[in-house]
This record gives sequence, structure tokens and C-alpha cells, in this order.
Amino acid sequence: ELDRFDSTSLLGWSHTFSDRVMNEARFQWNYENFLVSSLERFGPEINISGFGFFNRDIFLPNYTIGRRYEAKDNFSYLRGSHYLKFGGLVLTRGNRTDGHIFLGGRFGFGPLPGGLVNAALASTTITGLQAFNLGLAQSYQQGFGDPTVSSTDPSYGLYIQDSWRVRPNLTLNFGLRYELDDRRDPMPIDANNFAPRFA
Repeated sequence: ELDRFDSTSLLGWSHTFSDRVMNEARFQWNYENFLVSSLERFGPEINISGFGFFNRDIFLPNYTIGRRYEAKDNFSYLRGSHYLKFGGLVLTRGNRTDGHIFLGGRFGFGPLPGGLVNAALASTTITGLQAFNLGLAQSYQQGFGDPTVSSTDPSYGLYIQDSWRVRPNLTLNFGLRYELDDRRDPMPIDANNFAPRFA
């Protein structure tokens, strides 16, 4: 059983203060969910080799909800032969996942030596289906713990650039950008992320 929803809203504002000064601001919000439920809500899963899977799936239910907020602003200023732009953005990504992997448990039934049933059958092998009928599982797997994992990861960016018209047929572009992707432990954070630009 699948429930999927994805929605995005965008708000923008642009203002021309004069023929040389302009500002543009934007805000974006996104919400999405991906919710997968099991038709069979009770465990454990029964896996009969060569025959099929029954009861609750070991990977379900799985519920994921994501939220994303982004705000950015760009300011432009024309002064003589220089066209200056600077601005920044803040992006926040939130994610929450409830993954009930193996929480319902799983019995695995497969071929087994017939001698487990009776010494007279020592030279034969029983099938997975026969093992299931006899209640002889090859394996059992069980998940434990909190199935919920969530994080909020902000990202920041700043930039400044100058388009300098040196001559009618020559324009130089200079710029500097800085970005910080603030990850949670144990992910490393690159705080020295300056990117100069020249063209």
C-alpha cells in the first residue's frame, strides 16, 4: 500500500530601486512523503525456498517524510563600468524515516537433511515446503531497536562578483563564492570551501 505526496511552493519578490540598483528575493518550501505500508500487518515473514514469501514483508512498513526550505537573495548594483552582484542562500533539508526492517522477524525454510526427521531418511533431503510443514526452520532473523532516523542538514552560501567593462570589447569577471554544508556527525564538514572565479 503506497501513499506518495510531493508539493512545492515558491514565493518571489523583485524590486528595482533605481536604474542602477535591483534586488531579487525568493523563498521555496517543499514537502514530500513516501509512505509504504504492508498489506499484511503481522509478522513474521515466512520465506519458503523455491515456493514463496508470506506474511509481512521484512522491509515494511517504511515511512519517509522530507522537508526542504530555501531562502536566497541577490542584490545588483551598476556603478560606472562595474556591474556588482552579491547575495546568499540558506537551505535546510529535513528528513525523517521510519524503517521497520526485520522488526516483524523472518523464518527461512529450505532444504534440510532427511536425517533430522528420521534416521531412516538420512540419505535423502527434504524440501523447503516439507521443512515448513514439519516446523523445521533453517534460520530466523529479528530486528531490534528504534526504527526512526531523522536529521536536519542546513547549507549556506555567499557570493560576490564584479563584471568590469574595461573597454567596449573587453569585460573581466571576478567573483568569490563560499559554501558550507553543515552535516551531522560522523559526516565530515568542509568549512574551507572558498571558490574564486575569473573569466
